[in-house]
Amino acid sequence: MTDKIAEQARFSRACALTAARAANEKKATDIMVQEVRELIGVTDYFVIATAANNRQVQAIIDEIEDQLRTEQGVKPTHREVSS
Repeated sequence: MTDKIAEQARFSRACALTAARAANEKKATDIMVQEVRELIGVTDYFVIATAANNRQVQAIIDEIEDQLRTEQGVKPTHREVSS
């Protein structure tokens, strides 16, 4: 693994863990960070969480975006919400 690829892998992991911690801070449950780098070409990780209602889902999403912006300097490009 080249240095640039290794650096990108570390950054992707850091972003996924930041998102998981943010979800936890908003009381999400069943939080799972799934590495999919070898399976899917568009992302390295999925962060999956459960919320009690749509209002909590929105609060979790907002917190994840805020923490990714402040801690990692990125804004997610896609949201996948299922109710």
